[in-house]
Amino acid sequence: MKKKVLFVLAIILVAVLCVSVWYYGYYNRKSNDNIPSKELMVSYYQNKGADYATEQLQGYRNTQLMEVWGEPDSFLSGMWGDIWETNNTYYIIVYYDSNGVVEHVKVTNED
Repeated sequence: MKKKVLFVLAIILVAVLCVSVWYYGYYNRKSNDNIPSKELMVSYYQNKGADYATEQLQGYRNTQLMEVWGEPDSFLSGMWGDIWETNNTYYIIVYYDSNGVVEHVKVTNED
């Protein structure tokens, strides 16, 4: 009887561990499902700062941003980066490394 209880507890423990690992992996991977909207990025930048906004996009590829946000409204000349316009008021400037991975984010007002 004692062996059966331990066996069942071991199975439950393994199942809980597997679900926990899956949950963590799903919500922390660099998936297109997890990219914040342009408007949310502006809010992050204004309310939580540039570092926080940058952290939200670091590690994503430029192709992933284009799939979610659409084609950029402009490009940086001489640098790796794209510019998206949002609400006809703000510009989100995303800088990439040489592999097209997000390194830094900046938000500016149209004025």
